Amino acid sequence: MSYRIFKIGYNDWVGNPDSTPALWATANGTAGSTEIYASWNGVTQIANRRF
Repeated sequence: MSYRIFKIGYNDWVGNPDSTPALWATANGTAGSTEIYASWNGVTQIANRRF
């Protein structure tokens, strides 16, 4: 078995998926809050989201 690793230019790679983020929310009736989850596999330049 063998494999190759290419280190040159690795930090320049930008992930930009063709799909939209997957979103889902859950409500907590006793606390009166809602939790929102987001997943966007492959994206590299998003630090946070505001809902």
